[in-house]
Amino acid sequence: ANTTPADPGIVLGNVLPPNKKEYLLAIADARAPQNIAQQKLHNLTLSHHKISGVYQDMINAGVSEQDLTKLDDEKNVLKKQMVKAALDLGNATIAAETKVRAIESKYGQKKITFNFDSPIDFSASEIKKMPVSYDSTNMDVNYFRNESERDSSKAQNLSSKIYKHVSSTFASWSTPEKAQNLGKAAHRVMEQQTSNHSIDGVIVITAHCTHKTASIYEPLVLNPVKT
Repeated sequence: ANTTPADPGIVLGNVLPPNKKEYLLAIADARAPQNIAQQKLHNLTLSHHKISGVYQDMINAGVSEQDLTKLDDEKNVLKKQMVKAALDLGNATIAAETKVRAIESKYGQKKITFNFDSPIDFSASEIKKMPVSYDSTNMDVNYFRNESERDSSKAQNLSSKIYKHVSSTFASWSTPEKAQNLGKAAHRVMEQQTSNHSIDGVIVITAHCTHKTASIYEPLVLNPVKT
């Protein structure tokens, strides 16, 4: 999946120079295999996280280990797939970064900051909020118990569990990169808290909201002179 890199020139109503467009598309194409590999790893991690949660719930409910064989086997299969996906992501990242450096070297010698005047007649056009999707809210609440807050290894394990939970949860709602960054932020907070305080457990609330409105030009009037 191609993701257009963030750029300050990508603004509603703005016109990108052709060479800037070529540069951004080249970067997107170079990173596409890496994004696909990262999405695959996150999907596997999310599946493993969900199955592990169900597995733990069934243990807490008193289900015998014999009845958990199928879930246990599936967890092991997913672990092997995650290892392979992680290796694939590493190789894809190396290849992508090599291509990106070559692209930046190529376009870095050119001036790509020249801006074309937008053909939109801003005085006659109007930006409106239009419903293009639907409002939604996704929320999840989990409690993570700290087995022994005095044991530093346990504290690190708790931080790792929260990192996996947050990144896996948001992987299904957002891009892998944003999900990973959110997980890392939660991990840093937990390490700080467990280092400075005695903690019995942590309640983690994850929430994601979407809004149906988007900004569009309506009406969109072009300036005949600029066009």
